[in-house]
Amino acid sequence: MLVGYARVSTADQKLDLQLDALRAAGCERLQTDVASGASTARTGLDEACRSLRPGDTLMVWKLDRLGRSLPHLIETIKGLDERGIGFRSLHEHLDTATPGGKLIFPIFGAEASPRHGVHIPAAMLADEMAVGESPAVVSPLVAGSTGRRKWGSGRPLL
Repeated sequence: MLVGYARVSTADQKLDLQLDALRAAGCERLQTDVASGASTARTGLDEACRSLRPGDTLMVWKLDRLGRSLPHLIETIKGLDERGIGFRSLHEHLDTATPGGKLIFPIFGAEASPRHGVHIPAAMLADEMAVGESPAVVSPLVAGSTGRRKWGSGRPLL
């Protein structure tokens, strides 16, 4: 089952765009919150996560709708994965149930951990993925060490 989650930061903002996209993508159930990105109280997200069963998928319109921070986002998605639950983000074309999603997700983990030597700007990585780039060609080492195209060009790095 596809379960959608949408969030806006203030009551003045509208959920319509997110909800329409989640419905169009096939979500059977939707949960929402009106809470700032820094807020830890998200009853809609808590309810969505409680209702998910192994084999289900949690879907969001954009990654920033789910996590308060990159480490929180990674922690949340890893927790879902440990329960046998998939995750999809429509805007970033990220699906942890696919080989490409499984390949790219650890890169987000490297970004969140300061002990790793390579830091990848997550927003730039998402921009590259949004234009349909293969995760295999999105490498900061290739881009930085060989003088090839830099991040955000919208074209392959190789």
